[in-house]
Amino acid sequence: MSNPSLKTNAIHLSAMTASVLWASAFLGGKYALSYLYPLRLAGIRLLLATLIVLIYMRRNPFKGLRGHYKSIVRLSIFQTIIVFSAFNLGLNLVPGSFGAVIIGSSPAVSSFVAVLMLPEERLNFRKLSGLAIGLAGIALLTVMDEPWKGPGSLHILGALLLMSCNFSTAYGSIIIKKHLSHVPSLSVNFVQSLFGGIVVLLLSYIFEPMHQAPFSFPLAGSVLFLAFITATAVSLWLRIVADTNARISVISLWKFLIPSLGAVLSWLFMPDDKPSLATLFGIFAIVLSIGLTVATPASVHAKASPIHDNRMQEEDNHDMLATTGELQI
Repeated sequence: MSNPSLKTNAIHLSAMTASVLWASAFLGGKYALSYLYPLRLAGIRLLLATLIVLIYMRRNPFKGLRGHYKSIVRLSIFQTIIVFSAFNLGLNLVPGSFGAVIIGSSPAVSSFVAVLMLPEERLNFRKLSGLAIGLAGIALLTVMDEPWKGPGSLHILGALLLMSCNFSTAYGSIIIKKHLSHVPSLSVNFVQSLFGGIVVLLLSYIFEPMHQAPFSFPLAGSVLFLAFITATAVSLWLRIVADTNARISVISLWKFLIPSLGAVLSWLFMPDDKPSLATLFGIFAIVLSIGLTVATPASVHAKASPIHDNRMQEEDNHDMLATTGELQI
C-alpha cells in the first residue's frame, strides 16, 4: 500500500474497529462476571483467544520470534496479565458504563507516556485540545456516578484497578514500538495470550474458589465473544502500533470511543444502568474530542505534527495490511 492517504485511512479504520470491539467487551464482561470469578474469566478468555488466533494463522505461531521472547514476555506481563486481571477485577466492582468511562481515559495516558518515552512523538495544539475535551467528558461521566457515596465506595478501588490497565497498556505500546515493530503481530498476540492466559488461570485457582459456574449457552457465547474480541482487537492494535508511520499519541485517541459506546451498550442491555442528561453531555464531549483530532485531515504520519522529525517518514518499509503475508482480521 504505497499511497500514504490510503495507509492513513487503513490505520484509522483499524484503530476505530479495535476500539468498537473493546467497547462491546464491557457488556459481555459484565454478563460473564455474574457467573465466573474475575481471574477465571480472564484466563479462560485468553486461552480461547490463542486458539482462535492459531486457527486463523494455520501455521507455526512461533516462526519469526527467535530473539524476541524476552520482549514478548515483558509485553505479556504488562499488556496481558496485568491488564486482563485488573480489568476483570475492576469491572466486577463498578457498573458497566462507569468501567467503560475509566478505561476511556486511556488515550490521555497513552499519549503522555508515548511523548515521554518516544522521541518521535509530539503533542500539538489540536491533540492537546482533543485530549482536554475528552478528559472533561470522562470527568463528567465519572462525577455523575458519585463513586464516593454509599455502596459506591468500592467503585474507587474498581476505578484504580481499571486505571492500572491504562498505564500497563500504554507501556505495552512502548515495548511494541521499540522492540517488536517488525515481528508478526499474530504470532506476538498468540504467545503473549498463551503465556498470560496460563499465568492468570493459575492465579485464579490459587486465589479464587474452585466452584465452577454451571454450563449454559448464553455464558458460553459470552465467553467466546470476549475471546474473539481479544484475538481480533489485540491483533489489530499490535499491528497498528508496530507500523512505523503510526503515532501512538494520535491513534490512541480513537479509544475515546470506548466509554461512549460501552456506556450506551450497558444502558441498552443492563437493567441497573440508566443514562442521564449529564452523562449524555459527557459522551458528546468525547465525540467532539475525536472530531478535533483524528476525524480531521490530520494524519497519523509524521507530517501531522508541524514540529515532527521528518526522518521518521523514511523508515516505512512495513505494510500494515500485508505484514509477512498475513491478512487483516
